[in-house]
Amino acid sequence: MQPRRRAPYNPRAMDPDEVQADRESGPPAVTRRVVTTEAWTGEGRVRTEPLQETGPLELEGFLPGERVEVELEATPDGGVRRRGRRAWRLASARLLESSADRVEPGCPVFGLCGGCALQHASYAAQLAWKRERVQAALARAGLPAERVEPVLGAARSYAYRNKMEFTFSPEGRPGLHRRGRWREVLPLERCPIALHPIQEALGAVARWAEAERLPGYDKEANRGFLRHLLLRASEAGGEWMAVLATTPPATLEGGEERWRGALERLGERLAAVEGFASLQWVEDAEPGDALHFARAPRVVRGAATIEERLGGLRFRLGPETFFQTHTAQAERLLETALALAAPAAGERVLDLYAGVGTFTLPLARAVGPAGEAVGVEVVEASVEAGRAAARENGLGNARWVAAKVRSFLAGLSGERPWSTVLGAPPLPEGWRPGLVLLDPPRSGAGRKVMERIAALRPRRILYVSCNPEALAEDLALLVPRGWELAVARPVDLFPQTPHVETVALLHPAAGSGSR
Repeated sequence: MQPRRRAPYNPRAMDPDEVQADRESGPPAVTRRVVTTEAWTGEGRVRTEPLQETGPLELEGFLPGERVEVELEATPDGGVRRRGRRAWRLASARLLESSADRVEPGCPVFGLCGGCALQHASYAAQLAWKRERVQAALARAGLPAERVEPVLGAARSYAYRNKMEFTFSPEGRPGLHRRGRWREVLPLERCPIALHPIQEALGAVARWAEAERLPGYDKEANRGFLRHLLLRASEAGGEWMAVLATTPPATLEGGEERWRGALERLGERLAAVEGFASLQWVEDAEPGDALHFARAPRVVRGAATIEERLGGLRFRLGPETFFQTHTAQAERLLETALALAAPAAGERVLDLYAGVGTFTLPLARAVGPAGEAVGVEVVEASVEAGRAAARENGLGNARWVAAKVRSFLAGLSGERPWSTVLGAPPLPEGWRPGLVLLDPPRSGAGRKVMERIAALRPRRILYVSCNPEALAEDLALLVPRGWELAVARPVDLFPQTPHVETVALLHPAAGSGSR
């Protein structure tokens, strides 16, 4: 059996152009070895048994327990030595014996695209490995791995993403970056993990760009019109929005009239696709390959937001609003968080990195009018969306503080006066939460935030994380401060990828003195 992809599986394998250049300087020595893959690595690769020439290899596109023939090439000059051996590189890898967990990938460009990395593994195998990944991360940090429960899997492991960002190639075709070559864009007209409206919208934009013959942005030359395409869809109402990022038309040849006319025709084309709600345009003059919102998006056609529902609550989502990418699994995540946190009527709750309030609002509803839920979020657009959602859902006991979490906690814990942090106290003096929930970025919260949370001495802490390694590092900071892990419950919000969300509940350790 042969894997579908033909590219080398080792992420450290040389670029084909470099290999060709080496070959022109003289044929390298080649050797072949048959190896057995042993275990997953944190990024969804597999590690092999050690080889005499290289030690263990990390291979992409294979599963644990498979037999693989690898071809190794020595460095061209033959004189480089590493630990007493010649230096070798992986040239190719071929599957000889497959695992029972191997399945046919659901995407025709699997292995070429830089996105999903686990489509060749059965969903059951993906979930088992994700639990092992969380357990391993906690164990390395000295935390009890046996408290990690089985992963809560998704009923739908394809056609689930409610938001995706695409990049335009210099030829003006939207797509995703090619694996291992971030300067190249792999053109696409569909992506199997995206919700169906997003797939339909992507195809419509691709056909529009081709018909208009619009140039894409060339990063190296710093010129071109089309840069990025953001697509976001709502599962609740079936509506979707498109946000097109382009170079400012005033800086391009042909004048603004040509480019604005093309945008109007895009609006007409997209309006014919079922569920269309919004086309917005943002001008991006920054060099590089990231989507910037330095200028506010302008509505070309339709509304400024779309509506989504979570936990029976309504949320308005704009281009910059953070929202979990798998709505159905976000419901399970919310149910898990509420079940573990067990908010009590009349309790004060602090929600850090609150976004639009996907946890803040349900917590406010759970604690009732006698209680209070405070969300802390640095992105102003999300704060405004959260406040609007609180009004729309009739939750007057939910409030927001627009601030960096680290600075806010410095004031709340008394480490620094409010006047030096936010200018004025956002909460009454002596305000303390019974529950602290945090859902930080992928990099984690960090030492200062965790120390300041511990200083508040809440009755429990609920940590929601999309990165097991960062989660483990942050939780380990709480142990010497009198906290212990009660349970960790993973939820799979990212099927077909190595990522996994985890909800961890911590209690004060016996005899710690915490309330």
